[in-house]
Amino acid sequence: MQQYHAMILVGVLTADDRVELLEGMLLYKMPKNPPHRIAVAKLHRALQSLPLAGWSIQLQEPITLSDGEPEPDVAIIQGLPDDYPNAHPEPKNVPLVIEVADTTLGRDRGIKLSSYARAGIEVYWIVNLNERQIEVYSQPAEEDGQAIYKHRHVVHATDSVAIQMGSQLLGTIRVADVLP
Repeated sequence: MQQYHAMILVGVLTADDRVELLEGMLLYKMPKNPPHRIAVAKLHRALQSLPLAGWSIQLQEPITLSDGEPEPDVAIIQGLPDDYPNAHPEPKNVPLVIEVADTTLGRDRGIKLSSYARAGIEVYWIVNLNERQIEVYSQPAEEDGQAIYKHRHVVHATDSVAIQMGSQLLGTIRVADVLP
């Protein structure tokens, strides 16, 4: 992680480099196509309509895990972005991360899922554009040396998904409202 930050600090990696650090490896980020962009914008609008007192929405910005700095499409973070002047939010400050997937579905169900589970992120969504559904993963755990989520629930386009921060229900979002 220190080498990654040093590369950013001295300009070896810049904002123009489409990479993210996952499980200690620099991986290229996939280009975004119009359906991906539209889904992220719709998610942002839908989440903004909820009473997020004490929470903020972060779009395509880093969160710091012990072994990487993924840049989820959406993250709900505790407090305001200004509360993190010298570091990115950490798992204890991030109860929900969301990835929008079409061409990235394998990566989002693979290395990203295991990274978020290993970090203890409480809830992970994959907005699966191919199958027009949201996959909701919860209860991060480790089984047989693998980081997993014990619970996976699929919410179809005709249904709604709950937004919960711990035991507090903030509201629901209709899946169809976030799909392009």
